[in-house]
Amino acid sequence: MDFAWPDQRIGLEIEGGIWSGGRHTRGKGYLADMEKYNEATLMGFKLLRVTPQQMDNGDAVELVERLFTKP
Repeated sequence: MDFAWPDQRIGLEIEGGIWSGGRHTRGKGYLADMEKYNEATLMGFKLLRVTPQQMDNGDAVELVERLFTKP
């Protein structure tokens, strides 16, 4: 994960290269990501997946804040 808050079991993954054929969209990288996401879920993590644009415009921060303030 690109960022993690283990005590709260929250993870954040930035999915780069979506439009340029980056690692996250090529076969081997895609399969590795699936394994990572599934393992995090089995460990009880809530995983947020965002784009670099969502990091830049603050949307990713808003998502994380929502998880931290969720009752």
